[in-house]
Amino acid sequence: MPMISIVLVLPLNSLTSITIDAPTYQDVIKQSSRTVGTIGKQFQEMFAKNQKETATFLKRERKVLREHRRRENALLANKPEVKRLSDLLVLDQGRGLDSISAGSSKAVEASLMAHELP
Repeated sequence: MPMISIVLVLPLNSLTSITIDAPTYQDVIKQSSRTVGTIGKQFQEMFAKNQKETATFLKRERKVLREHRRRENALLANKPEVKRLSDLLVLDQGRGLDSISAGSSKAVEASLMAHELP
């Protein structure tokens, strides 16, 4: 790093040399450019990592949705089970909010999960 030398003229006509250990404007600009470059690179790396994680998450969610739809279609193809579940839903709707539920939501969920995927 270059040094800046300053010469001060003192009243007694003696010259004194003082060296200030400070960066020049050029040094500050170079360091700022390096910092900006480093921050930009870190941002690009984080952005790429986030894109990859998002793609992985969306792929997993699409798979879960496909499995759910397959189970749903399999359940809807079973007419007696659909009738049983709809009767449970109607019973639950007829009851007030304070009464004990017939468990229709749990029954639907259990029935969905019981259907094997093709």
